[in-house]
Amino acid sequence: IAENTVLTTTLAHIDASSVSRPINSTATPVIDLDAKSTSSVIALVASASVAIGVGLGGAGIGASIGVSIARNTIGGANPVDSVTPEVGAYLFDTSVTYAGAVTLDAVGGQVIGALVVAMSAAVGGGAAAGVGLSGAGVWAENTIAADVQAFIAATTTATVSAASVALSASDTSAIAAVAGSASLAAGIGTVGAAISVGVTLARNTITSDVAAFLKNVAVTVTGSLGISLVASNAASITVIAAAASVAVGGGLVGIGISGAGADAANIIRTKTNAYASGGSLTSTKTGSIAWRA
Repeated sequence: IAENTVLTTTLAHIDASSVSRPINSTATPVIDLDAKSTSSVIALVASASVAIGVGLGGAGIGASIGVSIARNTIGGANPVDSVTPEVGAYLFDTSVTYAGAVTLDAVGGQVIGALVVAMSAAVGGGAAAGVGLSGAGVWAENTIAADVQAFIAATTTATVSAASVALSASDTSAIAAVAGSASLAAGIGTVGAAISVGVTLARNTITSDVAAFLKNVAVTVTGSLGISLVASNAASITVIAAAASVAVGGGLVGIGISGAGADAANIIRTKTNAYASGGSLTSTKTGSIAWRA
């Protein structure tokens, strides 16, 4: 059994402040906040079991079970509070008067890679009877849950005056998993009986709220680059789930019963938004006001 959990926040922010550099300043300063998370979990979980039963004058019975369980999690329980994103670049309750650009970038790049396997073999041999019982099972669960946000927001109102304002939030979270089970049972004797079962279950989930937004902010830009809000999401899940089972019964009476099953459920549940609400947007020159999600 392996359980791996990563709970972190990556934040670049200014709160409850006033930031100023005269608009007529000869310098071209920049407010640039960047938050990037590359949290990762790489897991290898394997189990193997072998049983051999030999009965020289009677019955031989072999029974074996191999099980591997892996749970890998990134995010999902923010240690700060229920509002702050896991990955965030933002200004909150902060007014800005600046000669240069205001650029906020939030990037989520969490990765889970997992290989989970289980193998089992059982052999029973005897003069009278041989019985082999084998079972192999795998449970692989991988979860990434991280909000990625770039924003300027205020509880009531705030003002931002700059040459340009650019907010970008992107998420490329990825899960790559291979889960497999293999079971072999053999029974050899006058009466040979074998039962083998292999089961593989995989559950993979990515949830995120990716957003670039302005809320309760009056924004005025004086340069040609204008206002830009961009949110993008390229979350992905790649999974291989397989199960194999073999049962062999040999003798005057031979019985072999085998079953194998594999099931993979993959869910990507995300929101991607770029928006402005509760404020005003003004471009005093030829700069555009654009958003894309």
